[in-house]
Amino acid sequence: MPMTFEKRLVNAKKLHNKEKLDVLFEDIFNEYSHLVAFIIYKYVKEKEDVEDLVMDVFIKFYETCLASHIANIKSYLASMAKNKAINYVKSKMNKDIVYDEDIVMEVEAASSNYQDIIDEISKYLDQEEVNIIIMHNVYGYSFVEVAKKLNKPATTIRTKYHRIIKKIERQLK
Repeated sequence: MPMTFEKRLVNAKKLHNKEKLDVLFEDIFNEYSHLVAFIIYKYVKEKEDVEDLVMDVFIKFYETCLASHIANIKSYLASMAKNKAINYVKSKMNKDIVYDEDIVMEVEAASSNYQDIIDEISKYLDQEEVNIIIMHNVYGYSFVEVAKKLNKPATTIRTKYHRIIKKIERQLK
């Protein structure tokens, strides 16, 4: 019966055998890279970004596995992938919410309650819809102010806002 990745990792670390670690790391990458990509893709839809994040996860995994014991590599990588994707989306969201050079809105500055709500609604709203909700409800912008920031007519923003609210209500039922 073949040795598990976890046991192989322990043995390679005990022997301080970099060659075995490199081969093991390659085997782990080959076994789990599709899983990691799949998890990241649930949050990040751009192929190039997914590929970059997969590599980031495995680089961080390699660094971590040398320094600490990992009981379940598959679970550990899945958790890393999810966290990496969520952090990427949050950082991208912060960048996407910059509408002019003088005003920078940071979702991270919102309370954790707001962030929990934003995380939940982001599951079924697109980025523009999330931005409209944030600007109107979190930052208190009027529909006219939101429209100016997004370079759209105020009636369009008002209509979109009401559709977004109905969409959220349907999802919560």
